[in-house]
Amino acid sequence: MTINKLLSVCAKKDPNRKLFIMSTIHLIQGNPIPPKKDGVMRLYSMRFCPCAQRVRIVLLLKRIPFEVVNINLANKPNWMWDLNSEGKIPVLDAGSEIIVESLDICEYLNDKFPEPPLHSHNEQERNADRKLIQKFQDDKAMFFTVILNEKNKTLAEYAEEYMPILEEYDVELSKRG
Repeated sequence: MTINKLLSVCAKKDPNRKLFIMSTIHLIQGNPIPPKKDGVMRLYSMRFCPCAQRVRIVLLLKRIPFEVVNINLANKPNWMWDLNSEGKIPVLDAGSEIIVESLDICEYLNDKFPEPPLHSHNEQERNADRKLIQKFQDDKAMFFTVILNEKNKTLAEYAEEYMPILEEYDVELSKRG
């Protein structure tokens, strides 16, 4: 489900509640940090970043009001380094805490807002979920390799190389229905 689809579903359920505010402007070096609304989480993001999209999906799923400040990753504002010493996004400003790394942010949100849960209550299943998510995190570089054609191969050659990796996910997800 796309973020736009998820947002439209949430809006239909509660048309009067704004779940998030997002500007399409991406801030650059020299832009000041925007003033923050009290009591509203802020996600520092980039519109097309899959890791930031993961966090937005969790925020929407859990119906947590938030705002998004997009960052131009090629020309980051100087204050971005104060939020994350590596200058990476996503970064969640939860008011009293700054959380970095998408998986850590999702775990934080799941701990603070347990409903609906992101994982099974069964510890073994939860650990299997985390292992699969981490494996995907490690394997996602292959998608960029294909998109950018870094190895100068045909799509068929990439498919042959990466199919065994994708089949592992297919097998695991098939077990879960």
